[in-house]
Amino acid sequence: MRFSAWSSCMFICEDCPEGTYQADLVTCRPCTLEKWSPARSMACLDRDAQYLSWEDPYVMVLVVIACLGLALTIAVLVLFAIRLDTPVVKAAGGRMSLLMLFSLACSSLSLSSFVGRPNDFHCKMRQPLFAISFTVCISSILVKSFQIICIFKMAAKLPMAYKYWMRYNGPYMCILGSTLMQATICLIWYSIKAPYLVNNYKISSNQVYLQCYEGSFVGFTLMLSYIGLLGVLCFIFAFMGRKLPKNYNEARFIVAGMLIYFISWFSFFLTYATSEGKYVAAVQIFAVLNSTYGILFTYFMPKCYIILLKPESNTTAYFQNCLRSHGVARHSSHPSSTEATQPKDTGDCT
Repeated sequence: MRFSAWSSCMFICEDCPEGTYQADLVTCRPCTLEKWSPARSMACLDRDAQYLSWEDPYVMVLVVIACLGLALTIAVLVLFAIRLDTPVVKAAGGRMSLLMLFSLACSSLSLSSFVGRPNDFHCKMRQPLFAISFTVCISSILVKSFQIICIFKMAAKLPMAYKYWMRYNGPYMCILGSTLMQATICLIWYSIKAPYLVNNYKISSNQVYLQCYEGSFVGFTLMLSYIGLLGVLCFIFAFMGRKLPKNYNEARFIVAGMLIYFISWFSFFLTYATSEGKYVAAVQIFAVLNSTYGILFTYFMPKCYIILLKPESNTTAYFQNCLRSHGVARHSSHPSSTEATQPKDTGDCT
């Protein structure tokens, strides 16, 4: 309450407005930025800190989904490790598939840095952890797709290139190179302007939002765009290998997984550019979970189905029959082919 002079002996009482407090009988003083006050206050109060807490119901749902995804990823990893020498696992990439699953698990674990009271360490570590681990996974899919095309289309035309590719661990060198490129992008991003913790007082008059500001928006965009570029290359190689035997052809699965990734991150960018508040981080968590589940279900679950429920299709003889059927089908497309060369039972090989 303050007094305004009305005449030489009378005063009009006026309440101190919101954001101020009554310092004495005639003065209302503003609160500092870190504090607030309702109208008619005698003192300022601390603002309530807002962030993506573990107790938030929406966050609890996301955490449950993330834990289920992590458990499923580990279960598939164990299954693939046990059946590592079977044709289905070899066709999926062999040991490279274990690397893919491990990177997916790391992507899920990185989500823990998006929840809880943020600090500078969390702000600086959460994006690179996701970016590098997810880059390993996408690079593995890309290299696997390229390698299958090499086997079926390039080995005969460029035998020396294919020989050097296999002799000098070309697949793993490409994955390492792609990952180092992503790490370089993150280093450049952090050298320009690294993410840091921001206390946002503009959203609410009585609350402070603790948020991680991504620093250089250009660096953040380049980091995600690089993963997107790898996804586009996966599309290209999937299209090139669309006529390969289905036992080796992952085109449908790769396309489905990458579509889920693109839709998820396009939605995130729209939300990130137009919204603010603690739930922006939750949207990114949702995008990461969508990407992880998309790859897990489109790429790995069909192989788990064959391993567990169709063991007769997980044999060397079955795969060899598919390759022979593929070769016969290619020759049958020429006029010189005869009906006698057609396979009697190709199943789902071609």
